[in-house]
Amino acid sequence: MPFGTRTHASNLNLFFCALLNEVFDWNLLNANGLLSRNQDSFDLFDEGNEIAVQVTTTTDARKIRATLRTFVGRHEARFQRLVFLYPVLTMPKSKADFSGVLRSFDFNPSRDRLCLSDILVAAQDLDVERQHALVPRERISVA
Repeated sequence: MPFGTRTHASNLNLFFCALLNEVFDWNLLNANGLLSRNQDSFDLFDEGNEIAVQVTTTTDARKIRATLRTFVGRHEARFQRLVFLYPVLTMPKSKADFSGVLRSFDFNPSRDRLCLSDILVAAQDLDVERQHALVPRERISVA
């Protein structure tokens, strides 16, 4: 199966759900499994911390703008933060202006876009036991 299939995306979402929960003390759940088959503007959510996460390989401003258009007005009452997570080591800086789609929603590209490097830097601040919990003891099957 090619990487972009629904199965691979689902596995990626589950992996990042567990990783982000451990590193950031969030309580994310898989929106695509609980809320609908393919949630409209986010993949993971934590209602207690009012965070929604969009896992995507598309790092351009067009993707952010399209997602914000769907998210703002529909989900902003439940979530105070929408995070874009990119499964890449580094991501391009964003100089785009999103004010036209934000209304009063607080989105900051510097704060609300994460890549693997950001997660690794945050993980360095965890105590050793929690760092060890990040490393699987058994091989994980993604087939």
